[in-house]
Amino acid sequence: MNRKFLIATHGAMAEGVLSAVHLITGQVENVFLIQAYLHENKPIEEELEGLCEDEWVVFTDLLGGSITNQVLRYAAEKGILDNIHIVAGFNLALLIEVLLSDTDTPLVEVVEQAVNRAKDQLVYVNKVVQ
Repeated sequence: MNRKFLIATHGAMAEGVLSAVHLITGQVENVFLIQAYLHENKPIEEELEGLCEDEWVVFTDLLGGSITNQVLRYAAEKGILDNIHIVAGFNLALLIEVLLSDTDTPLVEVVEQAVNRAKDQLVYVNKVVQ
């Protein structure tokens, strides 16, 4: 089963984040974007149609946001939740870690470790340097 990635955000955040990934890591493959509500009112469900095949990690910007909810609803309705790993509230470090992960490592393990490491990177730096 192929491993693919989807960055789905409100507006152009997805493109900006992918630009940063390319700057840091070079070109990565199998990354797709949904930039919701940017130019047209195209239903997100139409853009999710390709998620029925392969194994996907979907990075969304907000837990409880419309995009996360629609991806979750779509995967549940299609009965493909076992193949769709949704990470809400991602950051750049998490994204890079998952994109560059060893494809022989189970995706559940990759995502869980990346989420735990990403939590450690949320730091109020002023409090650290005082």
